[in-house]
Amino acid sequence: LQDVVYLMSRTTTVQKRRVFFKIQSIGTLSLPVVRRAFEKTPWVFVYRNPTEVLMSHLAQAGKRANCVQTQHRGSVPDRIHSVVQQYGGGGGGSNNPRDLSIEEYCAAHLATLTEMAAKELELLQEQGSTARGMAINYDELPEILWHEILPKVFDIHDISPQAQERMEEASKSYSKGRGSKAHATFEGDSQRKQETASTAIQQAARTFLEPSFQRLQMLAEQSKER
Repeated sequence: LQDVVYLMSRTTTVQKRRVFFKIQSIGTLSLPVVRRAFEKTPWVFVYRNPTEVLMSHLAQAGKRANCVQTQHRGSVPDRIHSVVQQYGGGGGGSNNPRDLSIEEYCAAHLATLTEMAAKELELLQEQGSTARGMAINYDELPEILWHEILPKVFDIHDISPQAQERMEEASKSYSKGRGSKAHATFEGDSQRKQETASTAIQQAARTFLEPSFQRLQMLAEQSKER
């Protein structure tokens, strides 16, 4: 892992001194390995309201969503079995992940990621190393980047007004835009997702994701106090 990151980080520009990696959500399961490989490397975990996260995964893709692909293909991962057992199964009363609704299974899958992030951040806290990792609430972006993340996590304090202005401008772009949306302006969708979420999505979010969401909320608030 160290070799791969080294090769991916090489540059021909000598002025560059820092490199930043944005990891897909499934990569959260590898946090213990990443932390062992890069013990002194700072990192952040961005979390979001559980209902809104489920809406992001299911609103368009439904049964084709990545979060439910393991439900009926091959064997269900042990980590999902553990989460379902921990929170008492779905609304149907079954502890068998294959019996869960799409909403419940997706929520259980996502819970394995948020639980892992919370666990690793709590370990950092126990070790007295909270400055190297921080939970970030999606709703606080982008302002929290220059107010908390850069100075507290990445030890970058010399942020000029011009640099902050560039960050503010960049945050207005829709980063996932492709094709005709490549240069679209970012528009928040939290309220719309809350208002259009089905009862099934809301219930699944409460059952499987709310516990780790609250843990991450607490960790985020504790980080701000330091």
